[in-house]
Amino acid sequence: MEGSSKKEGHCCADSSAYERAISEFEKIAEPLAKEKKLLIAETTYEKAINDLDIKAKEEGITGEIQDREERKKFSNRIFILLSCFIGATLLIILFSGTCLIDLSDAVLITLLSTTTANVIGIFMYVTKYLFGSKICPKCGNIKMIQSQIVKQ
Repeated sequence: MEGSSKKEGHCCADSSAYERAISEFEKIAEPLAKEKKLLIAETTYEKAINDLDIKAKEEGITGEIQDREERKKFSNRIFILLSCFIGATLLIILFSGTCLIDLSDAVLITLLSTTTANVIGIFMYVTKYLFGSKICPKCGNIKMIQSQIVKQ
């Protein structure tokens, strides 16, 4: 029996050493597990932020493509409008010169000056709207968006 009690004592001693080892391991492993969870959470957060950045850039590119198509469409329409406006003015001057229409010099001068002012005004307004500089919403700098696109 003495031998068996020694074995039991020996087993108990090993058992307590084992429990101490497990306890030490848990002390070390618990902070590591928390750190791992934090790293996973940070990685997930960074991935979500990255995904949002990618979506924002894709939407920006889609918007730029749409703006370019609209600019092409409206620039052609404005060209046709201005061409018709100038053509009508030239026809009035031509008819006045061939005596088909009797207009005084003051009327012709007014017609030419207002037509010129209207054409220049419409052209400037439309080109500024269609092709004007962009303002960065974050800092208010002009053309900041275009320079950021070029850098990337």
